[in-house]
Amino acid sequence: DSDVVVCADLVSREAQRAPFRAAVAAWRGRGARVWIADSGRPFFEDQGLPLVAEERVAITSRVDGQGERVVRLFGG
Repeated sequence: DSDVVVCADLVSREAQRAPFRAAVAAWRGRGARVWIADSGRPFFEDQGLPLVAEERVAITSRVDGQGERVVRLFGG
């Protein structure tokens, strides 16, 4: 069991949504503090966690054809 769970970029396909949702619910149900970072992935869900930070980050355009992404941190 963990007191704190930190996750980022774990859900990259539709099929991963439900298992991740269940894992987050289980962690929170045990009282763990959960922090999830999102960099704009299409299948991201905030799991009902509050947004605590947001920042624009420069990236190489070879990654996705853009020069920056908005990165968000949810948790508590």
